[in-house]
Amino acid sequence: MTDVCRGTKIASMEITVNIKEFGALVQMLRIDHGVMQRQLAERIRVSQQTVSLIEKGRVGVKPEVAEKIGEAMGFRERVRVELSDE
Repeated sequence: MTDVCRGTKIASMEITVNIKEFGALVQMLRIDHGVMQRQLAERIRVSQQTVSLIEKGRVGVKPEVAEKIGEAMGFRERVRVELSDE
């Protein structure tokens, strides 16, 4: 999947995932874009520790943080993420 997405600018995205799946997606996108946790943290204005906790699925994110992550990863339009309880 990462080879298909590499360098691609995605217009918009709407997904429903649980917190762990969201974290894994953030980590995959970050690594695919060659971005360090510290760099992503600076771009979305959170601590590096928060990025780590998001990627491990230990914390959820507010919609505005999910949107900032999307923007930092090259999404041109709004990213809507619904976190499920499962």
